[in-house]
Amino acid sequence: MAPKTVLRSFLLVSVLALGISVALFAITPGASGKRPHSKAGDTSTSASTTITTTATTTATTTTTSITTPTVLAAWVAGQEEGSLVDWYAPATSESTAVPHGGGEYDSGVAESVASQDKAHIGSWSAKQTIDTSGGSSGTRLFRWNEFRSLVPGQGAYASVWVFIPQRVQIGGYFNLFQFKSKTQDGSYVDVFFHLGMFSRSDGTMYLKPGWGWGAENPSFPGGPYAGDSSQGKWFTPFAQVNVPVGQWFQLKAYIVPSARYSGRLLLWQDNTLIYDFENVMTGYSNTDSLNGVDTQWAVNAYANGLTPSTYVQYVDDASITQA
Repeated sequence: MAPKTVLRSFLLVSVLALGISVALFAITPGASGKRPHSKAGDTSTSASTTITTTATTTATTTTTSITTPTVLAAWVAGQEEGSLVDWYAPATSESTAVPHGGGEYDSGVAESVASQDKAHIGSWSAKQTIDTSGGSSGTRLFRWNEFRSLVPGQGAYASVWVFIPQRVQIGGYFNLFQFKSKTQDGSYVDVFFHLGMFSRSDGTMYLKPGWGWGAENPSFPGGPYAGDSSQGKWFTPFAQVNVPVGQWFQLKAYIVPSARYSGRLLLWQDNTLIYDFENVMTGYSNTDSLNGVDTQWAVNAYANGLTPSTYVQYVDDASITQA
């Protein structure tokens, strides 16, 4: 099957409380400009990252630049095998004897399948379908393997392309993109951060970051900032942009995991910075990860109260790059 070309670049501009912040981030292909079928730890996508931040007030201007060395994408998923095997790598499914590094998890009336209906690059994508006529339904494609090998203070980029064929009216909730975390004893796997999708009165849709919604652990910590309550919270996006319909758009995150209010999470829609969380808790303490924090990333169609009740989206060319 034909490999896919990987080319990622974006320019983001965000308005901060005291000035303007501009950041440039680029991921470019290696010498061949190609990537093989996605297998964890066996990819050829290279990344050179430069982050430049300029903050301006009426009195001073401060500029900071950070350049990271060229690195390999730790994992990519393009579904070009005609299946969702990429999401389970290094296993091929949840049922194999080999530990799986992610996978599909469904509730209600929902499924994710490899499909040739749409593709961002190549011939295949993952088609996610839910039916909310009987209540909440969700299909989620998870990865956690690459986050478990991060050392303390190390960050990672997670990215995915999404195609929504038609507008949907969201009368309840819609979780599109999330970071969950598992307690040390495995009793709870709770959402810490997620991007919720909402409908405006004119029918357009937009994204808003949230923290702590739907947590089941009665001892769920306060956050995301030290001293906060444990209740679910929404945060006003830095910029109000529509979720495109009928075209591919990219969701990206940069996360530095922390269970001690020293983490960071940045969220983008295409070239637009949605939010920058600094000095936050991103997950539970868990020694299964080298950095002592359990981090599980997922792209979802997880919702209730939708009109029409049956919803379809496509996701493709997901990747995780360790910074």
